Amino acid sequence: MYISGYRSGDLSGFQAARILGYDSRFEFEEFLKLRGIYEHDYTASDLAEDLNSLNNLKLPPDANNSR
Repeated sequence: MYISGYRSGDLSGFQAARILGYDSRFEFEEFLKLRGIYEHDYTASDLAEDLNSLNNLKLPPDANNSR
């Protein structure tokens, strides 16, 4: 029940972890991983949005010359 609430977004990872008795996010993530439950299904749309965000970043003029 709590996992479906987490998957649907009704519960945050923090809330679900606390309800299940975990003290840290890492413990909760391990719990999910052992059950084949992945935090986010990364889609092609997510990738396109991330690439768009990266392309829109404004770097300082000498950012590429910092080496």
